[in-house]
Amino acid sequence: AGIALRGAGVDDYRAQRLLTESAQLLRAHFVPAQALMFRGNGGMIDGTGYWFRTAYSFILLLDAWRSYSGQDLFAKSGIAALPDWLLRVAQPHNDQFINWHDNSWQRQLWGKEVGDIMQPLVARCQSPVAKLLAERGGTTAWRRLLWDDPEVIAAQLEKLPLHRHHEGIGMVTMRSDWSKDATYAAFVCGDYVGYHDWVSANVFYISKGGSLAVDAAIYDNGKGMQ
Repeated sequence: AGIALRGAGVDDYRAQRLLTESAQLLRAHFVPAQALMFRGNGGMIDGTGYWFRTAYSFILLLDAWRSYSGQDLFAKSGIAALPDWLLRVAQPHNDQFINWHDNSWQRQLWGKEVGDIMQPLVARCQSPVAKLLAERGGTTAWRRLLWDDPEVIAAQLEKLPLHRHHEGIGMVTMRSDWSKDATYAAFVCGDYVGYHDWVSANVFYISKGGSLAVDAAIYDNGKGMQ
């Protein structure tokens, strides 16, 4: 809003103040906080249910600031790690994100919602994994027009490592292979950093064609933990 109204003659003082304060929040708070979570191929806090809200608005904020000021904060924010994390927190047998902390409505990895959010990271972060998610998810045409890069080649699943340590949120993900029949496991033992996390912050999840053993600490809208 500050960018759009700056110098428009509507209320220049408040528009400039809004722009200045918002820029300060973005550069001195939002970006460092996200960088802390994404360090070492980290991911989003609040489980796998709320990442899409945070990621979508944060990516658009970064892009708006880049277009307005010329300052590219994508690399500094660590957001380039997000596509790989999303790829690894989906169950192989049904492609749904694991039900961890607060995710009562389990979204699909290979879908348009994910593809649309990932598309800007193709151009801004040169991310092959974002390209894979965007292409298979079927991103909206205008997003592809704005944020595609034909020189970025989509990642090939079979060539990616089978495990990751997502240091920023204290998570490890692993799988036997990239097929739907893969044995899959995730373990979380990180810091308590957000409202939708559980204080113990310990989660264990293993599946093969379905859940085998789960301690997911699901936050269920006031009904307590499961």
